Amino acid sequence: MDTHRKHTTHTNYFSAAILLALISISFFACMEEPSSVGSRLLPDADLLKLDTTTVGAIKTSSERNIPTKLLPSRLLVGKTSDRESWAAIRFNTIPDSLILVNVLNAELQLRVNYHFGDSLAPFSFDVHKILRQWGSDSLTIDSLRSPGFFNATPMSSLNTGPVGDTATVTVPLDTATVRSWLNAPLDTAATNFGVLLKPTNLGVIKGFATSIASTVEHRPRLVIRYSRQGTTRVDTARISGSIDAFAAFTDNTSWLSDSSRVYVHNGLSSRGVIEFDISSFTKSTTIHKALLEVTLDPASSRLNSYSTDSLYAFFVTQDGVLPNLFSLSEPKIVQGRKVYHFPISSFVQIWARSNEPRKIVLAGYTEHYSLDSFVFFGASSPLKPKLIITYSAIR
Repeated sequence: MDTHRKHTTHTNYFSAAILLALISISFFACMEEPSSVGSRLLPDADLLKLDTTTVGAIKTSSERNIPTKLLPSRLLVGKTSDRESWAAIRFNTIPDSLILVNVLNAELQLRVNYHFGDSLAPFSFDVHKILRQWGSDSLTIDSLRSPGFFNATPMSSLNTGPVGDTATVTVPLDTATVRSWLNAPLDTAATNFGVLLKPTNLGVIKGFATSIASTVEHRPRLVIRYSRQGTTRVDTARISGSIDAFAAFTDNTSWLSDSSRVYVHNGLSSRGVIEFDISSFTKSTTIHKALLEVTLDPASSRLNSYSTDSLYAFFVTQDGVLPNLFSLSEPKIVQGRKVYHFPISSFVQIWARSNEPRKIVLAGYTEHYSLDSFVFFGASSPLKPKLIITYSAIR
């Protein structure tokens, strides 16, 4: 009996030792930290060798481009020393119940939600009757300023001192024009193309809530006070359904010929263009990671408390922008400078395999509803744009 117990005990000790050894092997095999265990199991020829290189931009420029046509969350109106913005509004949900009413007075109400420039500067604009059809997805400053687009004589004006960024401004409208909008369903000669807001101030551009504002009370309103035939009772109609758009421009185009900087002007049809030479990468090269790095020139940039500090990088082929290939920036402070990184591994992999000329275009994240200016150091600067590429090649 004792012999059997001793044998069983030794067997248990032996089994436990084997179990501990297996656990130890499993433990060390799963460790994240590298060790010498198994370091020579694969021949050197089968190991993946990663290299990292930095490629500087060979050319930078800026180009005009129609901003992304999305529904704007701000309607920009005003003028500063180097840029200007006009806006158009058309109320398209006028109820039939207002046909043939007697319009006593009418006004346009706009809720402020943004400024660019001097917030304390006086603010003013003229209201003109628009004479042609237009769409929010096709309105440009050229169409706004084309002959015959609007009545050159303003129907009314707003002229005020500083306007706060949460204020509501009210401007009167021509009653005859508003009456024609109401009667348009009965009168084939009547049209409703809306009104143009043309700035007359200098020093600030104001932003107003648009028809897609999340707070309904902040959307543009057409307020009509009227009476019906045979009664003296005065009623008020408040109409908020509208389409709206703005178009901004600048007469200063010196940035177009400045090769030392990359200009991204939100709202002004300006994007930055960066070119690299990566012809040294062959089709057999595998791109594991690629970062585009651009450095902001704060002295030339114009940002404010409303700025969204981010941009898009688009990949451009000979056929144009590839809409499904884009990257969003990740701004960081590096050695006291603001640097933007764009992860563009997929860009560079396609680029390396095609071995054809490619470009990277920078556009503001809010280019369709703000006026920020991001200016980056260009190819002729020591702080030129860079591609930081981690890669491997078949050996």
